[in-house]
Amino acid sequence: MQNNIEILSELIANGRISEAKSFVERCQDKSRNIHYISAYRAVLLVETADHLMKTIGNFYCDIEELTEKISERPAHLVASDVVDFLWVKVKKANHKSAFELYKKAVWYINENLTSKQLSLESCADALGESSVTLIRLFQKYAAVTPSEYILRKRINIALSCLKDTNGNVNYSADAAGYSSVGTFIRVFKRMLGTTPGKYKFMK
Repeated sequence: MQNNIEILSELIANGRISEAKSFVERCQDKSRNIHYISAYRAVLLVETADHLMKTIGNFYCDIEELTEKISERPAHLVASDVVDFLWVKVKKANHKSAFELYKKAVWYINENLTSKQLSLESCADALGESSVTLIRLFQKYAAVTPSEYILRKRINIALSCLKDTNGNVNYSADAAGYSSVGTFIRVFKRMLGTTPGKYKFMK
């Protein structure tokens, strides 16, 4: 039973739903009695849900409710529906985990905006994730790359500094986390279509 639980859990967790449904249909105990087979499959489905809760973060399934759902009719008739139900739960759990990671990345970036060492790579290292993962998350939830997100946040800091310091470009560049004034000016012009020096006269 335990091996079957782990196999079915892995199939569902990886989105291999057709295989998962076929696997449940093939599963049975040593008895050929259809009632025992049905009971075995019912237990397998419930135990698989419990196993998924223990192995996937943010995955939750009301085991009592699921048991009642299965007991309403023979397990072999609801196996397909239960597998679909568990897959939906897995997708929701994965989405929640992804969004929480995105929020952690945003928090890290905002906390380190003025650091000259802040970059996509430093953010990925701090969170223990790959740069590719962060790029995918930001494109999904912010419609920009992490690097572009950092640039926009830094430019906002620079705009405030230019206003508060009467257009001090060097101070604004440093406050926004730029180690090079030249880089700051190039980024500023690309983002706003003008240089920081000209911008101060446009206020």
